[in-house]
Amino acid sequence: MANRIYINPQQEKQDVEEINITTTSNFSTAYDYTNDKFLYQKNADVKAYPASTTKIITALAAVKYASLDLKITVGDELDVMYEGSSPGTAGSKKGQVWTLRQLLYAMLLPSGNDSAYTIAAGVARSLPGNEDKPVRELLLIFNDLQK
Repeated sequence: MANRIYINPQQEKQDVEEINITTTSNFSTAYDYTNDKFLYQKNADVKAYPASTTKIITALAAVKYASLDLKITVGDELDVMYEGSSPGTAGSKKGQVWTLRQLLYAMLLPSGNDSAYTIAAGVARSLPGNEDKPVRELLLIFNDLQK
């Protein structure tokens, strides 16, 4: 029964052999939930930064706490983002005004870290009592929303 991956946890456990996968990804895993066993691992023990996963969690938190039509102005969060990194961006500039919907597209499609930071600061700023808080505090507030 090699090369079968069962994702339905209600299925009976079966003997499933490890699979051989060809991938260009630096990190990947295939897990058989039914049999509680990894079928494939590539660099599973190497430290990796979960940027895309973090962006998905950011998107989920953003739509939970704000309207897709919320207007957000790009601001000082860009300065925080650029400290000690060279992230991918969607090309946001300070002073631009975007809706949350537009920023979500800019964050998820080109993997724009600038949009992710702008979403975090903008959504946190939109919550009552946060309008005048500094950007670093806004980012911490947004991180707390995701817990």
